[in-house]
Amino acid sequence: MPGSTIYHLEQFGHYENGLRLYTLRKEDAELSEAADFFERMEARAATDEVVAGQLDRFLAALEQIDERGYSLFKTDLLRQEARAQALPPTSRYMREIGVDQTSLRLYCYAAGNRTLVLFNGDVKTTDQAQNCPNVARHFQFAQQAALALDQCRRDWEVASDDGELLLDPPELFIR
Repeated sequence: MPGSTIYHLEQFGHYENGLRLYTLRKEDAELSEAADFFERMEARAATDEVVAGQLDRFLAALEQIDERGYSLFKTDLLRQEARAQALPPTSRYMREIGVDQTSLRLYCYAAGNRTLVLFNGDVKTTDQAQNCPNVARHFQFAQQAALALDQCRRDWEVASDDGELLLDPPELFIR
Protein backbone atom coordinates (compact mmCIF):
# COMPACT_ATOMS: atom_id res chain seq x y z
CA MET A 1 0.00 0.00 0.00
CA PRO A 2 1.59 3.33 -1.04
CA GLY A 3 2.43 5.62 1.87
CA SER A 4 2.18 2.79 4.40
CA THR A 5 4.73 1.06 6.57
CA ILE A 6 4.71 -2.72 6.99
CA TYR A 7 4.41 -4.07 10.54
CA HIS A 8 4.44 -7.71 11.60
CA LEU A 9 2.31 -9.10 14.39
CA GLU A 10 4.32 -11.20 16.85
CA GLN A 11 3.78 -12.85 20.20
CA PHE A 12 5.13 -10.85 23.11
CA GLY A 13 4.27 -13.14 26.00
CA HIS A 14 1.54 -14.74 28.01
CA TYR A 15 0.55 -15.06 31.63
CA GLU A 16 -0.27 -18.15 33.64
CA ASN A 17 -4.05 -17.67 33.63
CA GLY A 18 -4.47 -17.08 29.91
CA LEU A 19 -3.75 -13.42 29.22
CA ARG A 20 -1.91 -13.35 25.88
CA LEU A 21 0.17 -10.43 24.69
CA TYR A 22 1.12 -9.55 21.13
CA THR A 23 2.93 -6.59 19.64
CA LEU A 24 3.85 -5.10 16.30
CA ARG A 25 7.34 -4.88 14.85
CA LYS A 26 8.13 -2.55 11.99
CA GLU A 27 9.66 -4.40 9.07
CA ASP A 28 13.47 -4.34 9.46
CA ALA A 29 13.25 -2.94 13.03
CA GLU A 30 15.34 -4.58 15.72
CA LEU A 31 12.77 -4.09 18.50
CA SER A 32 9.02 -4.46 18.51
CA GLU A 33 6.87 -1.57 19.70
CA ALA A 34 6.31 -3.14 23.14
CA ALA A 35 9.95 -4.21 23.54
CA ASP A 36 11.00 -0.63 22.81
CA PHE A 37 8.61 0.66 25.51
CA PHE A 38 9.82 -1.77 28.17
CA GLU A 39 13.50 -1.32 27.27
CA ARG A 40 13.22 2.48 27.53
CA MET A 41 11.23 2.35 30.78
CA GLU A 42 13.66 -0.13 32.37
CA ALA A 43 16.61 2.08 31.38
CA ARG A 44 14.91 5.12 32.94
CA ALA A 45 13.93 3.12 36.02
CA ALA A 46 17.60 2.30 36.63
CA THR A 47 18.29 5.99 37.34
CA ASP A 48 14.87 7.36 38.31
CA GLU A 49 13.14 5.99 41.42
CA VAL A 50 9.79 7.50 40.42
CA VAL A 51 9.79 5.71 37.06
CA ALA A 52 11.03 2.53 38.78
CA GLY A 53 8.04 2.59 41.14
CA GLN A 54 5.64 3.35 38.33
CA LEU A 55 7.00 0.50 36.22
CA ASP A 56 6.64 -1.91 39.16
CA ARG A 57 3.00 -0.82 39.67
CA PHE A 58 2.34 -1.07 35.95
CA LEU A 59 3.63 -4.66 35.80
CA ALA A 60 1.71 -5.55 38.98
CA ALA A 61 -1.48 -4.30 37.33
CA LEU A 62 -0.90 -6.56 34.30
CA GLU A 63 -0.37 -9.53 36.61
CA GLN A 64 -3.60 -8.74 38.45
CA ILE A 65 -5.57 -8.53 35.19
CA ASP A 66 -4.38 -12.07 34.47
CA GLU A 67 -4.81 -13.46 38.00
CA ARG A 68 -8.35 -12.12 38.36
CA GLY A 69 -9.33 -13.36 34.90
CA TYR A 70 -10.66 -9.98 33.85
CA SER A 71 -12.19 -9.73 30.42
CA LEU A 72 -10.40 -7.11 28.34
CA PHE A 73 -13.81 -6.12 27.00
CA LYS A 74 -15.01 -4.92 30.42
CA THR A 75 -16.27 -1.46 29.67
CA ASP A 76 -13.89 0.48 31.87
CA LEU A 77 -10.99 -1.89 32.51
CA LEU A 78 -8.74 -0.45 29.81
CA ARG A 79 -8.51 3.28 29.21
CA GLN A 80 -10.38 4.11 26.02
CA GLU A 81 -8.11 6.29 23.88
CA ALA A 82 -10.20 7.07 20.80
CA ARG A 83 -9.89 3.96 18.56
CA ALA A 84 -7.23 2.30 20.73
CA GLN A 85 -6.94 1.56 24.43
CA ALA A 86 -4.22 2.12 27.00
CA LEU A 87 -2.75 0.52 30.08
CA PRO A 88 -2.62 0.75 33.06
CA PRO A 89 -6.26 0.04 33.87
CA THR A 90 -8.56 2.90 34.81
CA SER A 91 -8.24 4.32 38.33
CA ARG A 92 -11.36 2.38 39.41
CA TYR A 93 -9.67 -0.94 38.58
CA MET A 94 -6.32 0.14 39.95
CA ARG A 95 -8.05 0.75 43.32
CA GLU A 96 -9.92 -2.56 43.04
CA ILE A 97 -6.71 -4.53 42.51
CA GLY A 98 -4.88 -2.57 45.20
CA VAL A 99 -2.24 -0.98 42.98
CA ASP A 100 -1.46 2.74 43.07
CA GLN A 101 -1.98 4.77 39.92
CA THR A 102 0.89 5.42 37.52
CA SER A 103 1.43 8.00 34.78
CA LEU A 104 2.97 5.41 32.43
CA ARG A 105 0.87 4.82 29.33
CA LEU A 106 1.20 1.85 27.04
CA TYR A 107 -1.20 2.01 24.12
CA CYS A 108 -2.83 -1.24 23.11
CA TYR A 109 -5.70 -2.95 21.33
CA ALA A 110 -8.04 -5.51 22.87
CA ALA A 111 -8.17 -8.17 20.15
CA GLY A 112 -10.01 -10.74 22.23
CA ASN A 113 -11.43 -11.36 25.67
CA ARG A 114 -7.94 -12.26 26.97
CA THR A 115 -5.81 -11.13 24.01
CA LEU A 116 -4.04 -7.78 23.91
CA VAL A 117 -1.86 -6.22 21.20
CA LEU A 118 0.66 -3.88 22.84
CA PHE A 119 1.92 -0.85 20.97
CA ASN A 120 4.25 1.72 22.58
CA GLY A 121 4.05 4.52 25.12
CA ASP A 122 5.87 6.63 27.67
CA VAL A 123 5.28 8.72 30.80
CA LYS A 124 2.21 10.89 30.29
CA THR A 125 2.73 14.44 31.56
CA THR A 126 -0.43 16.26 30.39
CA ASP A 127 -4.16 15.62 30.68
CA GLN A 128 -4.59 14.91 26.99
CA ALA A 129 -2.33 12.45 25.22
CA GLN A 130 -2.39 14.48 22.02
CA ASN A 131 -0.76 17.40 23.88
CA CYS A 132 1.89 15.39 25.72
CA PRO A 133 5.40 15.63 24.25
CA ASN A 134 6.15 12.11 25.51
CA VAL A 135 3.12 10.13 24.37
CA ALA A 136 1.55 12.09 21.48
CA ARG A 137 3.39 10.16 18.75
CA HIS A 138 2.59 6.81 20.44
CA PHE A 139 -1.06 7.84 20.78
CA GLN A 140 -1.20 8.69 17.06
CA PHE A 141 0.48 5.43 16.07
CA ALA A 142 -1.98 3.50 18.27
CA GLN A 143 -4.88 5.12 16.42
CA GLN A 144 -3.50 4.06 13.04
CA ALA A 145 -2.61 0.56 14.25
CA ALA A 146 -6.07 0.08 15.80
CA LEU A 147 -7.65 1.23 12.54
CA ALA A 148 -5.56 -1.33 10.61
CA LEU A 149 -6.49 -4.09 13.09
CA ASP A 150 -10.17 -3.10 12.91
CA GLN A 151 -9.98 -3.37 9.12
CA CYS A 152 -8.41 -6.84 9.39
CA ARG A 153 -11.22 -7.91 11.71
CA ARG A 154 -13.83 -6.66 9.24
CA ASP A 155 -12.10 -8.54 6.45
CA TRP A 156 -11.93 -11.70 8.60
CA GLU A 157 -8.15 -11.74 8.53
CA VAL A 158 -7.88 -11.89 12.32
CA ALA A 159 -8.82 -15.05 14.19
CA SER A 160 -8.67 -15.34 17.95
CA ASP A 161 -9.26 -18.84 19.29
CA ASP A 162 -8.42 -19.58 22.92
CA GLY A 163 -6.57 -16.29 23.02
CA GLU A 164 -4.21 -17.08 20.15
CA LEU A 165 -4.19 -14.31 17.59
CA LEU A 166 -3.68 -15.24 13.96
CA LEU A 167 -3.29 -12.60 11.29
CA ASP A 168 -3.50 -13.72 7.69
CA PRO A 169 -1.50 -12.31 5.98
CA PRO A 170 0.86 -11.77 8.93
CA GLU A 171 1.60 -8.12 8.20
CA LEU A 172 -0.28 -4.87 8.67
CA PHE A 173 0.04 -1.77 6.53
CA ILE A 174 -0.06 1.29 8.76
CA ARG A 175 -0.06 4.88 7.53
